Amino acid sequence: MATGNIRGGKRNYAEPSSAVITSVASTTASQATVSISKGSRGPQALTYTVSATSATTNAVIPSAQTVTADSTGVASATFTSLSSSQPYQFIAYGTNYNGAGIADTTTSNTVTAAAVYTAAQTFQTSLTTTVTVPTFATKMAALVIGGGGAGPSANNYSQIGGGGGGGGATVFKDFSVTGGSTVGVVVAAGGNNSTNTGNAGGTTTIVYGGTTIATANGGNGGSFNTGGNGGTGSSNVAGASNANGAAGGNNYATGGSATQLTPYSLTNTNITNGHGGGGGGGRDYGAGNSPGGSVGGGQGGAGSVMYYSSPGNGTNGTGGGGGGCGSDNDNYQNPPGGNGGTGGVYIYFL
Repeated sequence: MATGNIRGGKRNYAEPSSAVITSVASTTASQATVSISKGSRGPQALTYTVSATSATTNAVIPSAQTVTADSTGVASATFTSLSSSQPYQFIAYGTNYNGAGIADTTTSNTVTAAAVYTAAQTFQTSLTTTVTVPTFATKMAALVIGGGGAGPSANNYSQIGGGGGGGGATVFKDFSVTGGSTVGVVVAAGGNNSTNTGNAGGTTTIVYGGTTIATANGGNGGSFNTGGNGGTGSSNVAGASNANGAAGGNNYATGGSATQLTPYSLTNTNITNGHGGGGGGGRDYGAGNSPGGSVGGGQGGAGSVMYYSSPGNGTNGTGGGGGGCGSDNDNYQNPPGGNGGTGGVYIYFL
């Protein structure tokens, strides 16, 4: 004969029904949802306690959760702060006013947290460095941008300069790497203004295993009346997307906007366009500056106007072109050109 307590005219067994984990789903690198229902024997549990374990030492174990069952004995628990690509097993047991049931480990499900790219390093200043691949990583993605070209500085107060060209760019993903290895990174400087013709922006590269896998060339400097051409991007990684930087504006003209790169969706992180627009061309008797071109945040410098208004510099980290100089027929000054923005490297690991 069954034993238990009598409440409300009904017999309730001392142990609630076994918890049955019906499914476990992981859609991000750090989250999984566990669905639970009641077993076929015993009274219904009022709550379920769900805990997580893992057979690997790299997995962060989240705290156990207690969730309330609905009228049919169904509940779900969502765990966050899981470790990407690590396997987890979930165990659940029910509780009612008679106490806790026995965890049914035979019905627990194992799930591997979804693998997604995570942002690792962002470089927006001119430098040469290395990045160590994390031990968990097997793949790398990156956006690589060349330096922006500069606008020219006048050697005669009546001269008008074109804007510098924007840096080229390339973006890739799913390049195979080994944990503990190193990635070489060179981030280009932007070009400096110079008399007659602005200096070109530098070249940004990523090197792995002694091989250059991505190159983004800098934009050309502007000259008098003529904007510099944008730089080019290239990569030998399969499926990479390349784009030229925008040309700088001629005198009186707005700088060009760079062609957008094909964006890569990395589940919770997106690599999108964001490289240099061309610098605006200089002006003389104008009412305002010539805007620099932009795309995804890459803003070229604006050209200057009369009365020695200084042009803008390209935005660092995006390879924006510098603005061209404007004439200064009233004050007889020799206006400078704008400097190009530095290139950039944005690295992600999976």
